[in-house]
Amino acid sequence: MEIDFSPLEPSMNALIVGVIKVLGIPFIVVLVLSLVLQVLRVPKSIAMPVTILVFIFGVYQMFMLFY
Repeated sequence: MEIDFSPLEPSMNALIVGVIKVLGIPFIVVLVLSLVLQVLRVPKSIAMPVTILVFIFGVYQMFMLFY
C-alpha cells in the first residue's frame, strides 16, 4: 500500500523555495564576509562572532522580507 503525496507537491515546492531564500541568501553573504575578514587578517576571535551575528540578522531580515 503506497501513500500518494502528489496533492502536497505544489505546497512542498513553495516551502523548499522559501527555506532556500531565507537561509541560502544570508549563508552566501556570510561566506563572502568571512573570506573578506580572512583576507584582512581579522582575528578569529572577532571574525567568528561577527559572522554569526550577521547570519542571524540576515535570516531574520529575509524572513521578515519574504513572509
